[in-house]
Amino acid sequence: MAKDNKGNFVGLKFNGKADDFQRWKDAVLTHLSNKTNSRRVAEIKDKRPPPRLAYEDPLTRPIQIAEPGAGATAQELEQYQLEMAFLVEQGSYLRDRFNQTLPHRYMAQLSTPLMSQIVPAFWQQLEAAFGQNNAMGMVDMIQEIEAVLVMDFANVTELFQRLRGVRNRLNRQGQEVLRVHLLPSKLMIGKYWLCCQVTYGGQA
Repeated sequence: MAKDNKGNFVGLKFNGKADDFQRWKDAVLTHLSNKTNSRRVAEIKDKRPPPRLAYEDPLTRPIQIAEPGAGATAQELEQYQLEMAFLVEQGSYLRDRFNQTLPHRYMAQLSTPLMSQIVPAFWQQLEAAFGQNNAMGMVDMIQEIEAVLVMDFANVTELFQRLRGVRNRLNRQGQEVLRVHLLPSKLMIGKYWLCCQVTYGGQA
């Protein structure tokens, strides 16, 4: 088994704000992908077959590993045992990271403790609680853009940064859910120009 380098997960905390959930999710997936690659390299160096499962796989679906049949070879049985052990390790690793990085107040209010949930069900629960990758979430972000346009900002740069941040989140979720960009750059420029005309007298 490859050693678990926990240091590269230090500092990856989710603050419980929906606006920051996607950034936290991206960081988690990147971390798990890197860990999968490191594990595969380690297994190959030890002259063992690399695991077929990635650390991120249990997030989206329950994992089932077919048990070898009666005529399985010793090598096939060993591979099966390694994969089963790896699957248990994955579940423990993910639960441990959830406990370390998610807000304590959120974990404390769970009606079903994390240890009693399967990982993909818990991941879906997080998406429902904090994510904006559904129709209502994207409507909320569109309304957020409209709200930003009527806010008071110290300068044009601050306004543009706020609009760009919301637009990027909206387009990322639109691409993930609908495979389209919901707010093209030209439309965003038009909204920005109109806002400057009204708020700053056209001094963009």
